[in-house]
Amino acid sequence: MSHRIVVALTLLSTTVASTPLSADTGLNSNIVASIIDVSLGPNGTLTGQVVDEQGNAEEKQLVVVRQQNRVVAYTQSGPDGVFAISGLQTGMFHVTTDSGGKVCRFWTEKIAPPSATRDLLLITGSTVERGQRPIGEMISNPILVGLIIAAAVAIPVAVHNSKDDASGS
Repeated sequence: MSHRIVVALTLLSTTVASTPLSADTGLNSNIVASIIDVSLGPNGTLTGQVVDEQGNAEEKQLVVVRQQNRVVAYTQSGPDGVFAISGLQTGMFHVTTDSGGKVCRFWTEKIAPPSATRDLLLITGSTVERGQRPIGEMISNPILVGLIIAAAVAIPVAVHNSKDDASGS
């Protein structure tokens, strides 16, 4: 009987906890503050420059524009690190080089907010620290919380049942 309760609670907690973490953009809501608004030029043109950490232009760097993990466009930076990609639409995009990238919201010139940048600056070789998430961000993950609750219920029940079985023999 108690085994069924544990299974039911585990299934319930993981079902309830499996709500999506992000909207259509595929982005975690905690990184919204790091989205860069970019005003596209005529013909949906994204312009920018690729530089290293010291500000030196990076030639022949592959610049890729993705939307929901699908490559939309790509180009290579010129001798001065400058790049331009035409034919882009408005929306959320991830612009990357070999060593990192930025999440951008593309706007047309007419509707871009005043804070939107005209030229995107991509910095190569910047230090990337992975796995350095604040504990509050990890605990806010509903799947992880569900698993912790399921374990907190299932382990004591299993221990209690094993003591009953041992004393009953």
